[in-house]
Amino acid sequence: MLTRPPSLIWLRQIPKVELHLHLEGSIQPSLLRQLAAKNSVPLPPLGSAGETREPAYRYDNFIQFLDCFKTACSTIHSPEDLAIAADVLFDTLIHENVRYTEIFISPVIHERKGISTYESMKLIHAVAEQKRRNHGFRCQFLFDAVRQWGVESCALNARLAEACSKWGIVGIGIGGDESSLPAQAFSQVFQRARAAGLRLTAHAGEHAGPESVREALRHLHPERIGHGIRAADDPQLLDVLLKSGITLDISLTSNLRTSVCLKYEDHPIKKIHAAHVPFTLNTDDPALFDTTISQELLLGSTLLGLECEAVAELMIRALHSSFLPGSEKDRMADSFRSDFRKLSLDKI
Repeated sequence: MLTRPPSLIWLRQIPKVELHLHLEGSIQPSLLRQLAAKNSVPLPPLGSAGETREPAYRYDNFIQFLDCFKTACSTIHSPEDLAIAADVLFDTLIHENVRYTEIFISPVIHERKGISTYESMKLIHAVAEQKRRNHGFRCQFLFDAVRQWGVESCALNARLAEACSKWGIVGIGIGGDESSLPAQAFSQVFQRARAAGLRLTAHAGEHAGPESVREALRHLHPERIGHGIRAADDPQLLDVLLKSGITLDISLTSNLRTSVCLKYEDHPIKKIHAAHVPFTLNTDDPALFDTTISQELLLGSTLLGLECEAVAELMIRALHSSFLPGSEKDRMADSFRSDFRKLSLDKI
């Protein structure tokens, strides 16, 4: 394995895993405009030809970002629209040589508009299977509840996940505004989901403090934490995470763009890495943050001083933190290591 800092070219070529990615947040500006025109959804007018950021995706803080996420969701009016968004996302991930991903979808948002989750997932799963046959691309899905919509909405999210499990839904999560309701309110929903065989993750410690992570651990018992970066403010909590082996799914550009962290060089990932807490790197909402998984890996490796070998191990760690069956993890890990060895012979 190469003992040097990775280049963007090398990062694009290596096999990759991404575990924290929202389908709705992957809708690129061009597709956003197409869906809006198709469904007669008004969007802010485009500016000059030299404008670099989609007007509908402009925000200065986390709450404004949530409004932009709502805008992306507002352009989806049918199961076919969701399948189109998934198809485009899959092709983007394949181009980035992502071999496995877990994608969040927020069905409770679309159910409110009368969009059938069952029909949507049937279409999305068909597209995913086609990509698997043609490209070896593998994905599973997590249904993400909206915390500020309350317990019953979260319960519906879990019921939908259970009903759609044959379409590749492997677990549930909860996102949205951490300050709206305490994690304890959702404990019974998560307990029932676990009993039904669903895997569990939760957004916590993104824009709220370390106590948000503690509460998620105490009441929801997730296997992974989305973001979790505020755990870096509490050394004892970092020790808890280390001993429990719970992985933090970190998204660097997301944290900067939503003003959760003000400077890259001050990102809490440095403390998390120093404490040996396991983490993965992810895009979160790549269209809204204008990033790719290769760019996130480059940013992370630069911040942490990682060489190629450490980045390769980060991909293996992400694979083993995934919700794939153990035997499939082992087969894929062997394939990854073979590819890493081949790439180490290339002068990239």
